[in-house]
Amino acid sequence: MSFRAAFPDGPLSTGDRIAEGDQVAHRWTVHGTHQRDFEGIPATDRPVTMIGSFLYRIASGKVVQVRASVDDLGLLQQLGVVPAPG
Repeated sequence: MSFRAAFPDGPLSTGDRIAEGDQVAHRWTVHGTHQRDFEGIPATDRPVTMIGSFLYRIASGKVVQVRASVDDLGLLQQLGVVPAPG
């Protein structure tokens, strides 16, 4: 099941977008409540905040490469699947 299906109430907030040369960096945050099964994890009804970023490379007006960085560990800790440090 997709992230949006498992966290249907989560608004996406776009953060900074910075462009230089043929690259664009985009930081984002999404908030939501874990209401359905996600990656084998049953719904917990816990609120979560997930952060991430994309780095796009543009050529001839088209996106030709995307690199993503997402805080998966932070999400798993918020869902109680992985214990938080300390």
